[in-house]
Amino acid sequence: MIERRENGSVYYQFPNLLAFPGIQHGVFTRKGGCSPAPFDSLNVSLGVGDQGDRVEGNRQMLSQWFGRANLVFLNQVHGDRIRVFSRKDGPGDPTTPLVGDAMVTDIQHTALVIQVADCQA
Repeated sequence: MIERRENGSVYYQFPNLLAFPGIQHGVFTRKGGCSPAPFDSLNVSLGVGDQGDRVEGNRQMLSQWFGRANLVFLNQVHGDRIRVFSRKDGPGDPTTPLVGDAMVTDIQHTALVIQVADCQA
């Protein structure tokens, strides 16, 4: 993985995916957001007790990094369901994540977000 630092955020990218210019991707760390300890600082989870306005600020940072993309969250359940997020699904509700184990979309300017840390709820 390639480490990147931008505007106080630290994230990683996969070299093989960089070969596809139409796909943006990033594996973000907790650095570079606006949440105080113990959530510091780039917390994007609404389920761990952080203040909603700070979570929203952090989510806006991610959205801007992806070119003001609509963020669609997935609640992983360790099964075998692949969620297809399509135009008929609408813009998505960031407070109600999709449930499954993977997701795909054909909608431009949509960032699919999977939270993978043990502390995410």
